[in-house]
Amino acid sequence: MPVPLEKKLKSHQKHNISEIVVPFSKKWLLRIANNIRQFARNIFPTVKKRKRIFFRFLRVSFVTTLLFAWIFSGWPHIGKFPPKTQNAQAASAITLISGGAISGNRQNGADVTLPFPVGVMEGDVVIVYGGHPWRSGYPDAGVSTSGYTQIALNNTAAPGFGAWYKVMGATPDTSVIGVGTGHGADGTAYAAYILRGVDPSIFDQTTVTAGPITSTNPNPPSIVTQTDGAWVLALAGSRIYDTSPGTISGYSNVNGNSGNDNVDISVHGATLEKTTHGTEDPAAWSTWSSGNWFTITIALKPYSTAPSLSISQPDGVSSTVNIGDSYDITYSLSDNDDVVTAAFYYDTNNSGLDGTAITGACATAAEGNNATCSWNTTGMTAGTYYIYGVSDDGINPTTTAYSSGPITITLATPSITTSTPSGSHISIDWDAVLGASYYSVVISTTTPVTEAIVGTNTTNSSALPISRFYNYSSSEMLYLNSELNGLNGDINSLAFYKSSGLTSVTIDSVDIYLKTTTDTTLPTGTTSLTGYTQVYSGSFPNTSSTVGWMSVNLDTPFTYNSTDNLQILVVKNFQDYAISGYPYYRYTSTGSFVARSHFSDTVAWSSSVNMTQTYSRPNITFSTDGNLSNIFFSATTTASNYDFTGLTTSTLYNFQVAARDGSGNFSASSTAYSTSTIANDSPTLSLSQPDGTADTINIGDSYNITYSLSDDDVVTASFYYDTDASGLDGTAISGACATAVEGTDATCSWDTTGMTAGTYYVYGLSNDGVNATTSAYSSGQITINIPTPSITSSTPDTTNITVNWDTVLGASIYTIAIATSTPVVQTSVGTATTNNNQLPVNRCFDYSASEIIYLQSELGGMTGNVTSLDFYKASGEAGVTISGVTIYMKHTSATTLSTGTTTLTGYTQVYSGSFPNTVANGWVSVDLDTPFVYNGTDNIELFFVKDYEFGYSLCPYYRYTTTGAGVYRATYYGATEVWTDGVTNMSQTMYRPNIRFNTMGASFTDFFFSTTTTNAYYNFTGLTPSTMYYFQMAALDGLGHTSASSSVYSTSTTFATSLTVDIVDGSYASVSSPTMAMNATSFSLSCQTVTSTFGNASEQIYINNNNGANNGWTLTMAAVASSSLWTSAGTPYDFNDSNGSGCTDGADANDAVGGQMSVDPSLATLTVGQCSTGCTTTNVSKGSSASFVEGVTDSITLLTATGASDDVGDWLLKGIGISQTIPAEQTAASDYNINFVLTLTAS
Repeated sequence: MPVPLEKKLKSHQKHNISEIVVPFSKKWLLRIANNIRQFARNIFPTVKKRKRIFFRFLRVSFVTTLLFAWIFSGWPHIGKFPPKTQNAQAASAITLISGGAISGNRQNGADVTLPFPVGVMEGDVVIVYGGHPWRSGYPDAGVSTSGYTQIALNNTAAPGFGAWYKVMGATPDTSVIGVGTGHGADGTAYAAYILRGVDPSIFDQTTVTAGPITSTNPNPPSIVTQTDGAWVLALAGSRIYDTSPGTISGYSNVNGNSGNDNVDISVHGATLEKTTHGTEDPAAWSTWSSGNWFTITIALKPYSTAPSLSISQPDGVSSTVNIGDSYDITYSLSDNDDVVTAAFYYDTNNSGLDGTAITGACATAAEGNNATCSWNTTGMTAGTYYIYGVSDDGINPTTTAYSSGPITITLATPSITTSTPSGSHISIDWDAVLGASYYSVVISTTTPVTEAIVGTNTTNSSALPISRFYNYSSSEMLYLNSELNGLNGDINSLAFYKSSGLTSVTIDSVDIYLKTTTDTTLPTGTTSLTGYTQVYSGSFPNTSSTVGWMSVNLDTPFTYNSTDNLQILVVKNFQDYAISGYPYYRYTSTGSFVARSHFSDTVAWSSSVNMTQTYSRPNITFSTDGNLSNIFFSATTTASNYDFTGLTTSTLYNFQVAARDGSGNFSASSTAYSTSTIANDSPTLSLSQPDGTADTINIGDSYNITYSLSDDDVVTASFYYDTDASGLDGTAISGACATAVEGTDATCSWDTTGMTAGTYYVYGLSNDGVNATTSAYSSGQITINIPTPSITSSTPDTTNITVNWDTVLGASIYTIAIATSTPVVQTSVGTATTNNNQLPVNRCFDYSASEIIYLQSELGGMTGNVTSLDFYKASGEAGVTISGVTIYMKHTSATTLSTGTTTLTGYTQVYSGSFPNTVANGWVSVDLDTPFVYNGTDNIELFFVKDYEFGYSLCPYYRYTTTGAGVYRATYYGATEVWTDGVTNMSQTMYRPNIRFNTMGASFTDFFFSTTTTNAYYNFTGLTPSTMYYFQMAALDGLGHTSASSSVYSTSTTFATSLTVDIVDGSYASVSSPTMAMNATSFSLSCQTVTSTFGNASEQIYINNNNGANNGWTLTMAAVASSSLWTSAGTPYDFNDSNGSGCTDGADANDAVGGQMSVDPSLATLTVGQCSTGCTTTNVSKGSSASFVEGVTDSITLLTATGASDDVGDWLLKGIGISQTIPAEQTAASDYNINFVLTLTAS
């Protein structure tokens, strides 16, 4: 059965090409004949005429058909006729193939039949649209032809309008029927588009509708297309008769019809190819009359073809790279209707699509013909891989393609880069290789010979090694070891010298065999393959245009043992002989039979074929891979270097290295590397430190022994300490200095923990295992002291101070002393009263600087830490600020200073801030931020730098003393520009400022107590409260070595705290028997009250808090006992009976009398006592008025101080209000009294 055109088209669209196939078949011809017969019947009514016309037409059709078939078939062409047809490109765009308007109308509600034009094919899409005016209860608009799918339909109001589609099958429809209402008053109208190239998914976007609306000019709704080249169909129906609806701007293919009846219908459509996808908003129809309308906007998706993908590289030819190389995958990728990319993968075989994705550019490779993407093979494992690609346009099935051949990825060949030879060692280094897990390295004393040429004569022959003049040839040659020039390694190629012949003469089907032998001649006779290894099979090269070596790379390299002779057998199998142009090869006549051969047109070589001996042996070149032979040691390592030991001095050695990965893949061996060991001399050793200069450390410090060690071998040195510089009988130093490595001015660190204080020499020993031991002593000694202890903390109280210190290494006992006077020593230099404003600071200028030297001989044996500096101000306005001053100090051996620049190198900054200027004249003192530790032996050099401050005319002048004519111990600078280190010039002067150095930390001798202890603390007892004490200590070992004295440590005992209350007079003297007199009263028959005040100028209540109560306190007043009474010679009365407001006796215990006392502290006056400054009455409050009630209120609060009150302070309280109720008829007496107690309690 012939394949319809549309089916054939579809089957080729994946390849973007289709053939126009004309379906000539018997069935097709019969169909044409039937159509013709029907046509004749309609035109010619008589049978006879019909027959005559029919057969005449049939003859014409048959001729036309044959001609058509000739034109479009592969039949032979005559001349240039018919013209050749080109294969048509598969259409990815939608085309309208309906050949014009397809529309129709009917009256009386009848259905409309729309005939299709000839040429509708399988896969074409028919879009039918139309309907009727709509009438409730009557058939909806629709298509009665089977197979149609509704797109959209308005069936609830006028107009009845919709759209439907159908994809044509193998036998396309010839028409479609649109349904009318069947009502005699209704018009019916339908139209259709037939489209080719529509994607099987049909729609590019969901169809949208608008209406029904009553107006002119129906306006189709907008739609958003998704695919470039989509077709938009704007369809409308209106309940009006209008045959001239106009157009939609920008649209074409207007198609429609109108049904004219009592109730009308008009349907029209227009199309637009939307080149670029996006929003499409059709304009309204231009001249459509008013009516009820409904619109439908459809977007059709163009047919999409799958991407086309092929890979041309790798193809297995020359497709070998090293791990880490970039490889260009070559591919062709295209897609006619989409922009696509391809993702590439590597796979161990060429099936399954189960490989690993390649990253980078090859993950999204763009379209192109013979395009490339670069694959970075870093991280790959050595092996053989196929490449495949995958491309997907998101519509069609995924396109895949494998490469025709594999790519081989190998470990790169390492390259030996450097070597470090010595007498018995050679250390070699090589470049690390990507992907390598470790390296195999070998050593040999045999130098590789990579090429041996045997034979030099220029005579030539066509017989050996190959004869192309015969159908068959064979030759066997013997090459002696003595002729091979020391050749060693694996033979990987051989060559014969062609002297003439044409390159067009091929040499096919050649087998080559190699073996080693002890034979020295070859007799006439047979040979066999016994002992031979086949090393090659294939064509023999014949590429040089005239002459030259014809080289063949062996399939299997041949390992030559470098001792035996080499025997080679060359067999050319059948190939038609060449009459002329066959090659000639150079040979050398040896004088002995070392070659034999056989030629024949009929007999192939075999072990039974006789070969004839000859002196004429072909010249030959053997080439090896350069690999070492006679390897006597090999090793593996993960490093990129290896140290070969135990070698012979002054000997040449050869090395090779190969890389290997974790899967067992090897790289090729490196090119052989040669180097020699050197003559073996003794190690060279010297010590430069210690040299006795500045080589003093404490036990426990690390000291760097500085040495130089070298040798032609790899050696180490071990170091020792000794009490003298001879005998090599010291003690070994452990750690790094036990195996110190070679180097110039190298160091090893000596941990002196555990050493005994003393002075030591250091010596070193080194031995190369061949020569005598090399030794060397240091030029000077190192002094190791007991570290100076440091007092770290103290715990003082009123009469005791516990002092703590760090333990020091090497100490057995500590001695510590205490003093009450500060061990500050003041050292003065300079006594003259002359003065100037230049040194040490010059406030008259914006900027100033000065440098001053004071000699050790002028410092009177000063030691310890310099804590402050004093200069004598002679004149100048007091209070003028001198800010931005920085002071530096250093030790120096210099005694004078010169005009010129200076630098801060070696200085230590000891102060930064303002320079004092608070007095009109006299000594001004600067307390250093960082005390300067003076060593007691060098001179002291000071440097002053004053930053910007606008110059002031009444600047200070300072006293100076001249250092002597021509003796310059000071330089100065003053200007409007900043002083710059190493740049600014300074002027020398003999005027050096008078100075006082104040030091602290020198050992004091005025201590009143000292002791020794093995502990790291000591508790000093029996001390005076609120007193400053000074402490200093030293450490001793069991041998009598003493450390330096520690810095002086100072701390105070604490205050003797107290909290007291007393009655004092105006001089704060305690009143021994304080009294308070109540106002006198007379005898009364009724209850009465008397008053008084407690506290006056001569009897003040005095409260003193000397840190005795830091959280507040309370002052209360109470009788000696709650049962106390006012007593006299007469009848007593009470002070705490509340009955009858104190007028009558109540139920209180132990008495039968009345009376009650009331106290009102709020009336009192509270003031600060003797405290001169800082004390207040704040947070001290007076109590409220209260009365004594036995068992209830036995005491009354006079004052309360909170925790925020002064912790150290004193207060006076006077004028407390007192009142006493006296019962009626109380006996008069003058000696009534009662005792009270004041109580002060800490909170």
